[in-house]
Amino acid sequence: WLDTSYTLGHLPAPLLYAILRGHRPDRLLFGSDSPWVDQSEAVAGILALDLPGELKERILGENARLLLGPQEPLRRA
Repeated sequence: WLDTSYTLGHLPAPLLYAILRGHRPDRLLFGSDSPWVDQSEAVAGILALDLPGELKERILGENARLLLGPQEPLRRA
């Protein structure tokens, strides 16, 4: 697995693009490195890359959903 923590804003976009395209699409996860990086800026950085829409969806949540599987809702006491 590869996540995007601490890459946006630290790597040139063409290099980040090449790294993401060089890995299996089902093994990429979004990471913002919050609180050091604003989460909305990190999402915007992924959206700004010239990646196929399906790959952006995988990175921004679909892969995490598949990795974690179905989750039980939190129950309040």
